[in-house]
This record gives sequence, structure tokens and C-alpha cells, in this order.
Amino acid sequence: MVEKVGPDTWRFGFEIDSPGSVTVRALDAAGKTLAEKKVPLDWQRVGRTVGCGGPQTASPVTLRLSTP
Repeated sequence: MVEKVGPDTWRFGFEIDSPGSVTVRALDAAGKTLAEKKVPLDWQRVGRTVGCGGPQTASPVTLRLSTP
């Protein structure tokens, strides 16, 4: 799941898996990579219990683009 939540902010969700890391990449209209970063994720439970599972969240990931 991907959701735009602001002019320069996006929220990504995962159905079942909580990956240990993600690679975030920004592309231009032609598909050229403008910036890329591999980031470890530190998941925190935000509902229910460990035994029952439930939603988790990770800290925000920031990818900065340099302007020409």
C-alpha cells in the first residue's frame, strides 16, 4: 500500500511482512535514479499483544534530493 500524505510525503504499508530494511529510491520522469538509500527499520507494536499480533509502525524514512 502506498499513500501520498503531503506534497513531499508518502506512507508505505505492508500487509503481513515487517521487513528488516527497505530501499527507498526517487526516480525522474525518464526513470533515472535521483536518490537512493537502504534503511534498516525498527518496528514497534502499536496495538494488541505480542501473542495476538497486531499493527506495527517504524520510524519515518527521509530521502533527500539535491537540487541542481
